[in-house]
Amino acid sequence: MRGQSTSDAKGKAFEALAEFLFQCLGCRTKRNITSPLHSEQLDLVGVHLGALNPLPTFFIIECKYWEDKVDSKAVGYFINICRSRKAKLAIIFSKNGLTGSAKDQTAAHSIAFGAANDGIHLILVTEADIERLSSDDDFANMLIDAWILAAAGAGVGLS
Repeated sequence: MRGQSTSDAKGKAFEALAEFLFQCLGCRTKRNITSPLHSEQLDLVGVHLGALNPLPTFFIIECKYWEDKVDSKAVGYFINICRSRKAKLAIIFSKNGLTGSAKDQTAAHSIAFGAANDGIHLILVTEADIERLSSDDDFANMLIDAWILAAAGAGVGLS
């Protein structure tokens, strides 16, 4: 149990870090939103009021501070949540990335290809990406560049 609470605490801290990064850009955010029937939980949702143009204004963020890469099952579940809310921008904060190959669009990366057909673009932000940031502008530019790659390449937007 002790390991679980430590893991939970790290996950919540990762969510708080994601929220902080978006708030530094002037984005409005809400954490831990549960669907009316309590079947879905959203880690973080946000809107920007111009700070991230041309990105979609409304976006949903999933945070996974897992030792393993995030798999296609988790990515597919998240994309379905985005689809049901008409969110055109899906962002995954992952400690260690996604399963599969970005180049070959396999495993979790393949889910982004299908989502792009519905106009949902997936951006991945890893712990290593966050560690390279030195300013708010770095974070905004990273997100915009990743979104361009996701929208143009119908895959996962990577920094």
